[in-house]
Amino acid sequence: MQHWRKLEPGWIKVNSDAAFQAANSSGATACIIRNELGQFKVAQARWYDRAMDVCMMEALGCRDGLQLAVQHGERRVVLETDCLELINLWQKRDVQRFAIGPVLEEINALSLAFHSFSFSYVNRSCNKIAHVLAKQVSKTHRTEMWHVTPACVEDLLVSEASAT
Repeated sequence: MQHWRKLEPGWIKVNSDAAFQAANSSGATACIIRNELGQFKVAQARWYDRAMDVCMMEALGCRDGLQLAVQHGERRVVLETDCLELINLWQKRDVQRFAIGPVLEEINALSLAFHSFSFSYVNRSCNKIAHVLAKQVSKTHRTEMWHVTPACVEDLLVSEASAT
């Protein structure tokens, strides 16, 4: 099983995830930013009333995570998602998925704000915290921002840090 990996000094990691409700085409995104040791820096979750599909929600989650990293002045960023389809689209810049193209362009534009940037796939086991955070918002509770570790993921954060 894959585990969260420490980074080189000066790097941060943005893990993002999304939840999609096909029945009403809505969903949520979440992202967490951690330092090179895996320690919590900041996190957010956001509700979307309209969503095309899971891959689009995952792309929005990545974009939201990069926006948060820019807002916090981060310079060296590793962005991770558990959506392999999104990574494949990113690598190919596939125009066949026309609707997702503008979001990929936003991700690319945001990535240019960083001194160093990488975007990669991780197994869901490395993305549990972002997954839990995405469940913290809803149609009636639209956004959440955390500047201290949320209680709902505290045990996961400690567990991941001790596994590295």
